[in-house]
Amino acid sequence: MVGGFFRGTTIEQDLRYGNASEKLRKQAPAGGVLKKRVDMGMVNMDAVKPWIATRISELVGFEDEVLYEYVVNMLGEAAQPDPRTMHANLTGFLEDKTGEFMQSLWTLLLEAQASPGGIPESLIQRKIEELQQRRDEQQRAAAAIRASNSRLQAHTPPPRKTRAGKPSRSSMDKFSIVEVGDRRYRVRGGLGGSSGGHISRLQGSPAGGAEGGKCERVSVTVPRQLHRFLVGAKGSTITRLREQSGAKITVPGERAKSDQVEIEGLPEQRAKAQALIEQLVSSSMDKVPYTHFISLPLTDTDVQRRVGDFKRDVGQGALRAVSAGSFSRPGSLHITLGMLRLLTPAEVTRAAELLKSLDDEIRQILDSRQLVVTVGRLAVMEADPARARVVYACVEDYEDRDQGRLQRVCDFVRDRFDREGYIDEKRPLKIHVTLVRAKPARGSDGDDSRGFTVDAKPLLKEFGALSFGVCRLGQIQIARRFTQTDSGAYESDGTLHLPA
Repeated sequence: MVGGFFRGTTIEQDLRYGNASEKLRKQAPAGGVLKKRVDMGMVNMDAVKPWIATRISELVGFEDEVLYEYVVNMLGEAAQPDPRTMHANLTGFLEDKTGEFMQSLWTLLLEAQASPGGIPESLIQRKIEELQQRRDEQQRAAAAIRASNSRLQAHTPPPRKTRAGKPSRSSMDKFSIVEVGDRRYRVRGGLGGSSGGHISRLQGSPAGGAEGGKCERVSVTVPRQLHRFLVGAKGSTITRLREQSGAKITVPGERAKSDQVEIEGLPEQRAKAQALIEQLVSSSMDKVPYTHFISLPLTDTDVQRRVGDFKRDVGQGALRAVSAGSFSRPGSLHITLGMLRLLTPAEVTRAAELLKSLDDEIRQILDSRQLVVTVGRLAVMEADPARARVVYACVEDYEDRDQGRLQRVCDFVRDRFDREGYIDEKRPLKIHVTLVRAKPARGSDGDDSRGFTVDAKPLLKEFGALSFGVCRLGQIQIARRFTQTDSGAYESDGTLHLPA
């Protein structure tokens, strides 16, 4: 014992700290909105979380994920969290800004609690203003484009005709740059149309007529994979959206295979419906499975053959308790740089174009030389190899002078896709090739693969230093999940070739 306490005494057991914590709690302000109770069961936390992250960043000056998770966890620990306890717990992080944060947070939670859908009305209004600002900007762009078109028509000779009497392809493929305010728009072909461009996952366009104070119908693009979240169980969500917005919202049936959701109503009703839908889409995105991944495939046949030999040897010995389907097919070997959700053909196209746009910078990183690596040295993802689920091989630069080139290329590509909003993973990049993802063999003791693990200690002892050889990485791909060729290679929706 030390000072009257056993070694390892927790803060909760140590009354010195407990008294200090209780003192802070009693000193915390309890007036105004903090007097009122919040029922977290009536709050849509998916809508509130982005506000919490943004507000913390504004107060501390950087993105503090630890503090963000701490706040979210405290709100989730009790059905009616105690604001004074939260204030005391946050004082060490936010100091004199704690009161300001708690006042604004509690105001927002009370607002959410009073809303039928648990989404604060102020957030909905903010989203409506963003949509209106976006619409105004598009209208200004369209007006500037029409004016530019008029000037061009006044000074440009008629387009060259082909035999069929149609404008030549070269004249149709030209681009125009139009400036509106502090932004520049790149427009293809005829300048009378709108400036395309991917604004967000949710895009709207009038189905007919000009924008005004009358009842009209607009069509917004919502990927089909998200329609079930708009409808909800037995239509509960779509009913709530209609009641909150006052607009008629129509989601197409599965057989229609359409991404277009129709909204009909007055301008303010349509704007509110769009804001609610966009909020719901944003909060539901992480529930949609990934569709693609950024891949560095290992196509060397010698490496693939040695991996096949490894599968044969350990499948009959150290890993005989796992199913044959646990082993990666030799033709599918790859390094994963990031998981992607590309829900429409347009998003797939944009991701492929982004990858191709990185060619020059990647060649500079590689000094226009081949990217040659070694594949070997086995390890497991889990901290305890006796309870392993994933066995992988390390991938490293082959020559000493090239150390770090592979990592720099991988970090660069992942960072660019992250900055463009394609990657939502927070895990750090780990360069490896997965060899085994353990699943129980048929007839083994455990049929449930969810909690299945294998003792990989004998495997690592016998094969830990195994080398599968040296190979050149020839390309980076936008690979499709769950879609493989006969050889096992993943189908690709975009490819960037590395120096040969």
